[in-house]
Amino acid sequence: MMEKLQEILTSTKGITHHHWPILQHEIPVITISGTSDGPTLMISGLLHQDELIGPAVFDKLLNGQFNPKPLKGNIVILPIVSTYQVGLWRGFEYFHDAASATEREKLKGGKKIVNANRFFPGKPEGEWMEKFSYEITENFIKNADVVLDFHNCRLIDGCFAACSNSHEESIALANSMGMDFIDLQNDSSMFSQTMYLQASKINKTALLLEFPGYQEQSCESSTDRAYNSLLNAMKFLKMIPGELKPQPSTFFKREEKAESIISEDYGHFSSRVKNGQTCQKGDILGVLRNLNDFTISKKFIAPFSGACASIGPSNGYSIIKPGDEIATYKKYYTLNEVLK
Repeated sequence: MMEKLQEILTSTKGITHHHWPILQHEIPVITISGTSDGPTLMISGLLHQDELIGPAVFDKLLNGQFNPKPLKGNIVILPIVSTYQVGLWRGFEYFHDAASATEREKLKGGKKIVNANRFFPGKPEGEWMEKFSYEITENFIKNADVVLDFHNCRLIDGCFAACSNSHEESIALANSMGMDFIDLQNDSSMFSQTMYLQASKINKTALLLEFPGYQEQSCESSTDRAYNSLLNAMKFLKMIPGELKPQPSTFFKREEKAESIISEDYGHFSSRVKNGQTCQKGDILGVLRNLNDFTISKKFIAPFSGACASIGPSNGYSIIKPGDEIATYKKYYTLNEVLK
């Protein structure tokens, strides 16, 4: 795919592997080059199956809404990272005779999904996903200053960023983007071989960005939030002009235990707070209405000063049953507390 937009936007292509039909998908690589010096920003999407927020956001970047003329630095877009998922969509259920038993099991029936975000930084010699992750690391991550990896989360999770709890530049960037909250992580609190944690280990400013979405669609509100967050990041990095509106961010530490708030009854649930909204002990987080007369039968109360990392039942519906978790509630931190 070769494409040229507004004279300073180019697209190139490359083939990752040749010996498996499932891996012969060409990864599109789109570059937007600024007219003056600045950082190189790598943005990636579709590392996970059906998490299409990345391509949806990048389409907004490329469809004429974004003016690249004032851009300082370069944007490198990897809209469709996972060749494995594309192969499954195309119906491949093939592995060659030399594939290891582990590789065969991963591809069995074309349905057993490999989590592509568990193999970074990869290895030059190893199984195919390790080689693939190695190529992404060597050719793109190491040549970038900033890495933003776009994902979809559950409908109840809100818009949040995850980053290393020890990388101050990543924390500062996340704080600028207008997210609902920021999830601080380390090797013991999250899978260590994710793209963003491994990128931060080689001193790249790196974030995993999560926006609500469902299966093969990304709702318009999530896409708009994600696009505006990307613009905020570029403003913070001084890649594009514009002022950021300062706003306090809520930080969670992933390794700290969360409290699950569970419903004991059937009913219709309505939240009274948003994800990341700070609460005091005794605040009402949400209410349960009786299905017979729609009167309030239960108020869910904040057990301590904190904030919700998720609010609502995990299936995304407002009708809940006994045993459903209606909120994940945690202690929160401010930026100053995090950077102490």
